Amino acid sequence: MQEMIRFLMENPEVIEKLKSGTVSLVGLDELEVQAIIKVFSQSVTPLGYWK
Repeated sequence: MQEMIRFLMENPEVIEKLKSGTVSLVGLDELEVQAIIKVFSQSVTPLGYWK
């Protein structure tokens, strides 16, 4: 899984292809694929400093 996440981070165009259904991730079910799409589609905002 870690290698797959690294691959997706290095190749963000694959996420768009996952969304459109033109590629699939072997070994993952639909719920796992949707979770990956959701995580990679969210914008990340810094949390700032803890006080």
